[in-house]
Amino acid sequence: MGSAISKVELTVGTASSITVNSLKLKVASNADFSTGLDEVTATFAASSTITFTPTSGDSWAADAFYKFTFNVSVTSTSNKYVEFASAKFYADSSVPVVNELKSIELSGDYQKDFNLNDTFNHDNMVVTAKYTVDDDKVVTESATWTSPDMTSVGAKTVTVSYTEGEITKTADYTINVTDPSAVSDVLDNAFTGVTGTSYTAWTNTSSTSNVVYKGQSAGGNTSIQLRTNNSNSGVVSTTSCGKLVSVAIEWNSQTASGRVVDIYASNTAYEDPTDLYNSTKQGTKVGSVAKNDGNGTVLVTGDYTYVGIRSNDGAMYISKITVSWKVEASETTLVKAGKYAKTFVETMTCDGTSSVTADAGAWGQMKTAFLALDEDVQNLLKGHDAGNKDTEVPSGDVTETNAEAYVEAALIRYEWIIRAHGETDYENFMERTISSTSGTNVEPVKFDNATKNN
Repeated sequence: MGSAISKVELTVGTASSITVNSLKLKVASNADFSTGLDEVTATFAASSTITFTPTSGDSWAADAFYKFTFNVSVTSTSNKYVEFASAKFYADSSVPVVNELKSIELSGDYQKDFNLNDTFNHDNMVVTAKYTVDDDKVVTESATWTSPDMTSVGAKTVTVSYTEGEITKTADYTINVTDPSAVSDVLDNAFTGVTGTSYTAWTNTSSTSNVVYKGQSAGGNTSIQLRTNNSNSGVVSTTSCGKLVSVAIEWNSQTASGRVVDIYASNTAYEDPTDLYNSTKQGTKVGSVAKNDGNGTVLVTGDYTYVGIRSNDGAMYISKITVSWKVEASETTLVKAGKYAKTFVETMTCDGTSSVTADAGAWGQMKTAFLALDEDVQNLLKGHDAGNKDTEVPSGDVTETNAEAYVEAALIRYEWIIRAHGETDYENFMERTISSTSGTNVEPVKFDNATKNN
């Protein structure tokens, strides 16, 4: 019984062919009644309500166990019984304790970590109903579960429900959905190269993902030792390999209770851990891990490409930081050239006869963009064949499939502009060999997919 009980009322009915010599209520602190707390004797009367109260004090202790014992004599060899109608337990002298569903509890070796697009399951979970009076009962088969989204990474809340009568109780738990194709960097004391208790700046370029990390930390307790004093301690990434997926923290046992590490994310490269103390540079706080909650993982929602890690307040010791990334597939030289070409045809608009309708300065902008390209991309654009007047300009994003068409469309327009207007006004910054054909009689590529006039 979960409550302290001050009175018990036992209602009995007919006693058929039985004489009840004595009736006792035994109270104990354990289920086998080997540790008794009280024993109350009452006078039995058929078809009556019999009251039991503690022999000493106002109530029996909470969480006690109760048992009625009857000593009987029988006068017949068959159909012998005493009708037990009901028992009411009172937390005080006037209000009976009602047996009802109090809560549900989750236990068992059930799965909490899933891969992206896995089928959710709750195998091996045990759902136990807790009552105000009665003993616990396993109700797994009658419980229901919400369905988490398994198509995106992150922490997902699953709600378990159980209904009995008009009472429904729920319990929540969290699953983690991760991308198994992610690349993980493990940062520990050896990764920082810092020993001792002096705070030291460091840079490491040898991570698994090739992301460059920069930090300011000490190495006390063979850890990554962080602090908030001086507003310069932390770990940041200064380059990126793709999308930030998660950050896992493994605490060193020497970290004081109450410490919290904060995780930040940004789409702008961090320059130094001091950025984490600047509200305009620190990015978005995507989660925290508290020492009191043990080791933990922050699953990052949203698209971020840089990570920052710092103490929320005070000194702390971290044994290991695991940063996981979704690595972006590297673009081919052709796709890079296609993206430049798409920008070129969208920027250097013409009317299809002799006029360039692009804004003044657009040619110079395209030269600047060209010179910023990797050398292999520049060389492809310099040497690739141009299209002809019937070349269609593709639509949509640049892909491996349509990139060459974008390049041909851009190059025929590039050459036509130079032929039509000369290199004095339109510098041949790609250093392409321009046909000796001059003037406007060589038509440019169609300027959209319907007509060459635009």
